[in-house]
Order: sequence, then structure tokens, then C-alpha cells
Amino acid sequence: MSVINRIILVLCGLLFSLLLLEASVRFVPHPRAQQQLSRYSVKGHDRVRVDGMNKFFRETGYYYCRPSAIPGVGYELIPGARAEEKVNVYGMVGKEYPLIKSKNVYRILVLGDSVTEEYSFVKNLEARLNRECPNKVFELWNAGVGGYAVNQYAAYLKYKGFQYNPDMVIVDLCLNDFDLDTIVYYETEKGIVAYDNAGYNLSKAVPLNKWLYLHSYFYRFLISRLERVAVTYERKHADNFADGGKVDEGAVEGRYYLKTIRDMCAKHNVPLVVALFPYLKARAEYDDGESQSHRIMVKSLQEFGINFIDLDEYIPENIRPGLRSNLKLSPDYVHFTPEGYKLAAAAVTPYLIKNYFKAKCSDTR
Repeated sequence: MSVINRIILVLCGLLFSLLLLEASVRFVPHPRAQQQLSRYSVKGHDRVRVDGMNKFFRETGYYYCRPSAIPGVGYELIPGARAEEKVNVYGMVGKEYPLIKSKNVYRILVLGDSVTEEYSFVKNLEARLNRECPNKVFELWNAGVGGYAVNQYAAYLKYKGFQYNPDMVIVDLCLNDFDLDTIVYYETEKGIVAYDNAGYNLSKAVPLNKWLYLHSYFYRFLISRLERVAVTYERKHADNFADGGKVDEGAVEGRYYLKTIRDMCAKHNVPLVVALFPYLKARAEYDDGESQSHRIMVKSLQEFGINFIDLDEYIPENIRPGLRSNLKLSPDYVHFTPEGYKLAAAAVTPYLIKNYFKAKCSDTR
């Protein structure tokens, strides 16, 4: 057998092996799936229930998520799609402003999950700031995406957020935002898609191929495994959090990404503020994990020197059950009613004015 034939056989063997690996990742059921759901893709709307959203998608036709080429994000809103509010050209829910700022504009980029994506908090905060500070024009760009966690906030900010030239970054931090899960399920017109959102840390050392990242399930699987190694390596000697007890892996990683957000904002000379949203129930009703999440987040924000407002101190416990937006879904004590978001905005506005905008808001009445 000639050398060329041997090379061809080797290449064919490698190609066959790669195709076999690709097929195995695509079609082998994920162990945590509710039914026989492939790790990254499955066709058919009726095979899997994902947080009760299938019925919503089928009835409304709101397929507004797509895979994202941003390392570490996983998925993003489709520009021009419609949810409760239209998704604008930047892939954000809410108003669409010119990319180039006018002279008197102060632009705030708001990162968050579904609490932010629902837009009511952002809309109320923007209206209040413009009302209280009429000599300045505030633009609040709503970069919230349902299901995101603090690792995705960091990835979005690094690869996309600063492109919008924000004057401030606000992170709407929920108590479950340290629960990092790199496998995310969402529905498209073709069915349920599971997407791995790893790659943020690895991309610092190895450039990621966007085409493969979007199209090859095995490539994303490989990236996710290498990502875990990168995170473990970086945090090995980076976290000395002392909580008087065991801190789970998610909390350690959550602290790492929170600190990363702080460092990026400092590098770009952009103020960072965190609005910490409580659960809509009395603190005495928090289970041990929820209480620890609140304690760790508060102590982490203090330790990292991040300015924050803990809305737990501003939302009265006795009215919290009535502020739950999904009373029929039990328990959903994360999402607020419009009135609840108004209360949150009413607390955050004076905090921002006092600490950042006092000069901009003085002598205006």
C-alpha cells in the first residue's frame, strides 16, 4: 500500500471517528432530561416539557431565542422577534436608541435574567431617573435574557456589552444567579434545543471557531469539558471566601464571575451597581439554601467593593406574596408583578441619584 493511500485511510478514519462522535453527542439522551431528550437537539414539540413553555410557544408563535456565537452565552434573543415586548435590533427587549450617543445622554446597560427581560423594572427606572433629573437624558438598555446567570452576564459584557459604550452597568442579581448550569434548553420552530453555554474562560487562551461553535455539537461538548478545566484552574487559588461552613461549587464559581464583572467595569472605567432582588416571601420562609445564597451574595458584594442595593430591605415582607406575577404557578416567588417592579425602581432611583447623579439632578426644581 502506497504512502498516499495510507494517508487517505488515516484521514477517512479520523473523519469517520469525528462523525461518530458528533452523532453520539447529538443523539445520546442527556441523563438530566425529563424524557429521551438528546443532549443538544431533539425534533418534535410534544416530546419534552420545558418549564411549561411549550404551550406558550405553540399558542403565540413567539420563537425568540437562537444559538449565540458569543462564547459563554449559549443563546440570545432574536432581533425583531416579539415576546411581551418587541425585541429590538440589538437583541434587547424595549426601546431602541441610536448607537451613537447624543451629548446629554447618560447610558446605562442593565444585565439580568427574566426579571430584567420582562422590562417593567427597567422601564420604570428609566422613567423615574428622567423625571427626577430633567437636565440629563437617561437611556437604559435592557440586556436581560430569561434563564441567564452571572456567568452569562460576564460573557455578554465582555464580548458585547461594552460595544454599546455604557456610562454605567447595572446588574439585576437574583438569588438563584449563582446556580450555574451550562446546559440550557429552549424551543425553536424545529423543536426543543439544548445548548451548552460554556467557553468564556477558555476563549481567553484559545480562540473559538464561531462556525463550529454554532453548528457542531461535539465541538461545543468538547469546549464545555475544557471550560470546566479552565474554571477549576483559575479559581484554585483565587477564592478565599470564609463563610463559616461549606460553600458549594456554584457559589465559588458565581463569586468568580461576579468579580470578573467588577474587574471588567473597572478596566473600562464604568461604574458598576448591583440591584439584589429578594424572593417574594418572608425571610423566615427561606430554606437553608436560599438563606445561604443571600448571605453569600451580600458578603461577596461587600468583599469585592461593589456598590449594591439589597431590595430585601425595601420590599415589605407582608406584601411580597401579593407581588408574585405568576400566582397560578407554585411556587414562583422570583418574578414580580408590574407593581412590584415599580416598588423596586422606586428604591433604586434615589440610591442612584444619591451616589452617582446628585450633581446632575440638583437645581432642577
